[in-house]
Amino acid sequence: MSSLKDYISVFNNSIPSDLQLIIKTLLAHNKKVYIVGGAVRDCLLGFPVKDFDIATNAKPTQIEELLNKAGIKTKPFGSRYGTVLAIVGKKAFHLSTFRQEQYSASNELSEVFFVDSLEEDLARRDFGINAIAFDPKEQKFIDKYEGFRDIQQKKISMIGDASRRLKEDGLRIIRLARFSSQFNLTIGQDLLSVISAIGKNASFRTQEALQKEFFKLLMLPDPQKGLHLLWDAEILSAIFPKIPFLRIGAEDVKSERILEKYNEIPSRNILVRLFGLLIFLSDKSSHSRDIWGFAGYDLGVSDMKQQKLDRIYQSWLDFPQAFDSRKLKRWIKSTGIKTSEDLIQLIFLYAELVEESELLMQRDQYLKESILILKNLYGEKSGV
Repeated sequence: MSSLKDYISVFNNSIPSDLQLIIKTLLAHNKKVYIVGGAVRDCLLGFPVKDFDIATNAKPTQIEELLNKAGIKTKPFGSRYGTVLAIVGKKAFHLSTFRQEQYSASNELSEVFFVDSLEEDLARRDFGINAIAFDPKEQKFIDKYEGFRDIQQKKISMIGDASRRLKEDGLRIIRLARFSSQFNLTIGQDLLSVISAIGKNASFRTQEALQKEFFKLLMLPDPQKGLHLLWDAEILSAIFPKIPFLRIGAEDVKSERILEKYNEIPSRNILVRLFGLLIFLSDKSSHSRDIWGFAGYDLGVSDMKQQKLDRIYQSWLDFPQAFDSRKLKRWIKSTGIKTSEDLIQLIFLYAELVEESELLMQRDQYLKESILILKNLYGEKSGV
């Protein structure tokens, strides 16, 4: 499709009937209503549309009042940001009042204030591809920042001054990395230079948002492109300041091979994927419990998750380097069924990476025996 108009019927067909009811209710009371952000972006990129967000000139109290009168449940979701959650059946939709954000000299979000127009609201958004809105009343797309052009050219562009926007919140860099991987988009050299200049000095507004965004990247089917960006620009060092990351460009660091091996990790356990990333990309000679004891907390994980991360690291250390069936059985029992399955795969991928020939020579023996042990211990629950 060559123009935005070509996508109108496609996008209309993707709007759930529950959301159409919400839109009609607000429009019936002369409120301005637009669908913004990810739903529009994903449709134009040719991906399944899942998350629908509404931007409106109605204030939060008005949104709640109007929807409640129509029999639609609501609850405050982000009161500071003017966001209300509308619940219809088992579906929930975010509705937000047009707003602007003001930052302090130290890049802290100091004030959020409501504005009257969509144009003002779009100006605060991060990338052109995220600032395309759909007007369901006028049946048209609004693309003030040429996001559709970026989509056609498979690239990402910042809204406003890139250096200022990325320094305000380094989370935007993580999101850039995720989108580059998820949608196979190119980041221009000028923008890459800005990211590299920020590097280790990147700051993130909240750990909660950082954890959520970073985990989204790690759980992509192929996060290599985004991870390479974060590694090369030393953004990973801003997230995990105590981890001794290998330096891309060093003579013995083959970054593509390392990330390819990381991509082969079969586990969908986010803590195993996090541990694998930090192990694969860091200096083996500098690993210590002091370093790993802070890795999860740097992302703001719960005490329980940090304890699990600690146990993964301990199991990694305890893995028997010389094949012994009894030791392997004890290791599997102490590590647990799922974690042991994941870690065995991870251990041998890492052994390939660092060329641990003695361990690799025993791989078939380890894998065959681990299958037997797991089936004896856990029966058909084992999936090795």
